Amino acid sequence: MKFSDLKFISIALLLGLFSTQSIGQVPDTIDLSNPVKPDIPQYGEDSIACGNNFSLYREDYRSYQRQEEMGDTEAAEDYLFNALPAWRYVFNNCPVMSQNIYRDGARIMEYLYENADDSDKPAYADSLMMVYDQRLIMYGHLEGAGSILGRKANAHMNYKRGHEEETFELFELAYKYTEEGDYEAPILFYHLLSAVNLFRTGKAEKEVIVITYDKVSRVYRREINKGGDGASAFKTLEPRIERLFEPFANCEDLVFIYGQQFEENPDDPDLLRMISDRLDNRGCTDSDLYFNATERLHAIEPSAESAFLMGRMALQREKYDDAVTYLNEATQLLEDSSRINQAYYLKARVLFEQNNYQAARTSALNAAKYKPNDGRPYMLIGHLYANSTARCPGENEVEKRAIYWAAADKYARARDIDPEVADEAQDRLQRMRMQFPSQQDLFFVDIDPGATYRVGCWINETTTARHR
Repeated sequence: MKFSDLKFISIALLLGLFSTQSIGQVPDTIDLSNPVKPDIPQYGEDSIACGNNFSLYREDYRSYQRQEEMGDTEAAEDYLFNALPAWRYVFNNCPVMSQNIYRDGARIMEYLYENADDSDKPAYADSLMMVYDQRLIMYGHLEGAGSILGRKANAHMNYKRGHEEETFELFELAYKYTEEGDYEAPILFYHLLSAVNLFRTGKAEKEVIVITYDKVSRVYRREINKGGDGASAFKTLEPRIERLFEPFANCEDLVFIYGQQFEENPDDPDLLRMISDRLDNRGCTDSDLYFNATERLHAIEPSAESAFLMGRMALQREKYDDAVTYLNEATQLLEDSSRINQAYYLKARVLFEQNNYQAARTSALNAAKYKPNDGRPYMLIGHLYANSTARCPGENEVEKRAIYWAAADKYARARDIDPEVADEAQDRLQRMRMQFPSQQDLFFVDIDPGATYRVGCWINETTTARHR
């Protein structure tokens, strides 16, 4: 039989009579919190007919699977349609004979949906939902209501598009009635995706995503912490969960979610790393949670990275002595050149704030050594020189203003090597030129423009004499 022949066959005749339960909902004849085994004979009222039909449909269904694996679509389709009448009989008359009735039945309905005309697809989608409903009634006590509801919700998402609210409600029920330890990583991922779809279609506020992520991420974290074989699926999907949630999270949301998790598990290094990384990536580093989580992580698992983060936070909080200590540790332990550059640069900023200009310059030059095209260290050295008027008073106008030549050299260097700071560097350079000695000042001390000049004081650098 070709699939196109279906237009001559009533869908109701093929599928038989199903439950009249409203599609997208769950059967009202079952207590989801405590499903009980139905009082139905395992082999139906007519055990011989049930056994024969079960064997017939299973044989054809297995042949369908084999042909599909071999790529023979036409033969696979013939076997599937041959299996339908016997499967329909078993579904209606022997509903507790085997769980395969529902596993196979779901795939049969999916196949029919995927190959049907658009006008027939809704009927097959509804029938697929009814397969899950009967599975819930007949095997909810054995498989768990949450597990079956999760599969129904996933199928609802794929085959009942445009019904985002019902899909989300099914995932919510699945979450509610799944016992701890029985959650499945893919179902939870699609639960969050259903919340995102609900928001994107204008049927819910963003808070639905935040609340759903909070629930889902807690289960992921708990299952990952358990370890063992069961944790692998959660570890694999966790990055996708985070990427899915990331566009919808602001700092306030993240602090709310992770703050509760931090209070519950303050000594979980994986959680602490995740909190630190997520808040860092979203620019939420001024929050108390970021500081507390990173501080705790450094206390229980000190590392080069945690030392760097602690140093950066101490700088932000103007705890300069602590910042120097942490950043010294970071520069000694870090291996990545880019990160070492950042650590030395931050240390230079701290030392600048502490008015330790010579040490600040040394740290800035170290930063430049690890990233030669970074203009920020030279900008900072320029600031150090430009702010040295009181430190280097000089005995004449040229000596007083020579610091601006040295500063201008650093700003020019920053402009030439780093497009990121080029505009600011050029602006600073123009300001320095306005502070150069006048031509008359140079004449009075017998210095020609363009001559080599040694800037004294703590700067102690050679530059070129210029006038404003």
